[in-house]
Amino acid sequence: MPVESQAPGDPGDDEETRPQPGLQSFPFTFDCSTIGGAPSFIEADIADELWDDSASLSESVQTFPEEFGRTYHAYRAGGSRAVYAFPNDNTEQERLALQGQILKALFGDSLYLAPLSKSRPPRNILDIATGIGDWAIEMGDAFPDSQIIATDLSPIQPLEVPPNVNFFVEDSSDPWIYSQSFDYIHTRSTGGCWTSFQTQIAEQAFTALNPGGWFESQAVIFPMHSAEDSRTANANPILKWISSR
Repeated sequence: MPVESQAPGDPGDDEETRPQPGLQSFPFTFDCSTIGGAPSFIEADIADELWDDSASLSESVQTFPEEFGRTYHAYRAGGSRAVYAFPNDNTEQERLALQGQILKALFGDSLYLAPLSKSRPPRNILDIATGIGDWAIEMGDAFPDSQIIATDLSPIQPLEVPPNVNFFVEDSSDPWIYSQSFDYIHTRSTGGCWTSFQTQIAEQAFTALNPGGWFESQAVIFPMHSAEDSRTANANPILKWISSR
């Protein structure tokens, strides 16, 4: 919207005696743009409406749908996009906590295998599909000078966390639009979370890394076997689903 203005007064006037111009002294010219041949209009401030929308979104992602006695993520639930198949209730959270302890024990009481340095810690860390947030919280304690972003479909993380840890509700299969690059990106036990781990996560992770950064995906392989005859085993629906992930 171009604005034309001209200040009153003679350039040669004494600056101290010359009256200071106010906005009422300026002639303004407004050009109104058009959309589709019709003039557009300046709308009223809708900040209050946006605030209400944000509040509604916050409430909606915490209202978990229930099926067969289990609750599931509300964000992107039942939409056209890929849906995370596992529940998010207390029983599932207990399983995730136990799973984290098991993996940490398998890794020799370590949270990571990448060669991260305590003397030169990673500046920015990203944890994708953080679940209950236990890994991100422990990393926040282990690297107090690092900034850690952890994302998940469900807001089931604790409220009291280290000051350098931040949780966000997000669908990580969407294009990543972080304002910063990362020195370390982490996923753990995310088999079946995405339709394509390569394109939705791995490729985006390498793009989001700083030069020399690390992308670590921790996973346990569970070989699937079928009691059916080998000639028909490949037709088993579960085996077909697992092999397609």
